[in-house]
Amino acid sequence: MSETQLFVDLCLSMVEYNRTRSDEARHALRVAQLAAEGRFGVTAGETDIGLAASLALCVEEGVMAVHGIVTPGEMESVMLHRLTVSHPDVIATARSAVRAAIGGVL
Repeated sequence: MSETQLFVDLCLSMVEYNRTRSDEARHALRVAQLAAEGRFGVTAGETDIGLAASLALCVEEGVMAVHGIVTPGEMESVMLHRLTVSHPDVIATARSAVRAAIGGVL
């Protein structure tokens, strides 16, 4: 599976989990996390860059706003910036997919 598809799947599974909080969505999120694990690198502190970046992207797009999270953490923002520089097409595709999935409203 391509890096783009892995990252999009991870972001969309976050959207679905935050929308439903169902066991099925939680399982799908975990599967997506495992599939993407390490594909975009890991920091010296063992932070998975792809996971942190996907979280920041979803927060920026308003996915977590229903839970009161409207600003990504500093580390997550840095990881998203790193991937935006190194994989701009992946981030653009994922951002578009998240926006389409939420339709502007969760």
